[in-house]
Amino acid sequence: HLGKLHMFDVDVIADGEIVACFLALPEFPSLNDEGRCASAVVGGQGERAALLSWKPMISLGPSAWDITVKAMPSMHRQFVVAFERGGSGHTLVVMFGSVDSAGKLH
Repeated sequence: HLGKLHMFDVDVIADGEIVACFLALPEFPSLNDEGRCASAVVGGQGERAALLSWKPMISLGPSAWDITVKAMPSMHRQFVVAFERGGSGHTLVVMFGSVDSAGKLH
């Protein structure tokens, strides 16, 4: 369960596998937010093909707004995520990540 989500973006990183980054409100209705990324494997057959098996999440920290994630096709299982860090002033943050064969994000 990913909780209450905002600003969700997703891309395919491998056959049957996605990476998603989003702003989560883990203690909704509290306004404390946290940017997170997770990978998932698409499972099932036929009508069940839409089932996702989510792997452990990593944190992007608080106030990660306007999140965009893009797989890097020339680099196997790697992605880039960009977002605006809110707070006192706004900063553009760009981070590179990868997903290992077990689905763990780094």
